[in-house]
Amino acid sequence: MQKRPFIFSIDVEPDPRLVAEHTQEPWHGFEQTVRLLTEFRPRLEDATGSKVQFSWFLRMDPQIEKSYGRPDWINHRYGNFLEEFTAQGDTVGLHTHSWRWHKKGYYFNDFGSRKWTEHCLDMSFSTFRKVFARDCTEHRMGDRFLNQRVVNSLKRRGVLFELTPEPGYSSSTWVI
Repeated sequence: MQKRPFIFSIDVEPDPRLVAEHTQEPWHGFEQTVRLLTEFRPRLEDATGSKVQFSWFLRMDPQIEKSYGRPDWINHRYGNFLEEFTAQGDTVGLHTHSWRWHKKGYYFNDFGSRKWTEHCLDMSFSTFRKVFARDCTEHRMGDRFLNQRVVNSLKRRGVLFELTPEPGYSSSTWVI
């Protein structure tokens, strides 16, 4: 039987889509996912006869900074999980969203501003570098937003794998 590799990617982000402006709510979905995949990993390895490595994509963008007080909140709160992922040989990359706070008191996706998108990427990549002492080479944009300008920016940053496209979604669901 021929082995076929696949990527099991997990976007690590807050439970609610639209988080409050200032919160310290734990990410229960992430916590539960870690527990489930910790139990599932050895079963997958037994079934496949291969080492299993997951791909974790972390939020470290301006929405996280504004809502949780720091862009590296995931490391501050769940650093032990991140250390375990690294020890297991898992991929750890970034999952950047372009959420912007509106003065009327809510977040919105600001896909139209090149400057804002670059700011979101700048914060994410610099925070990742501070936390992991290395450059990020794997990335997924939030809300399936991707265009050539973003791809070019990621290439300049040294990203080797951009995994935003998701099979099963028609082209009409992509933001260009």
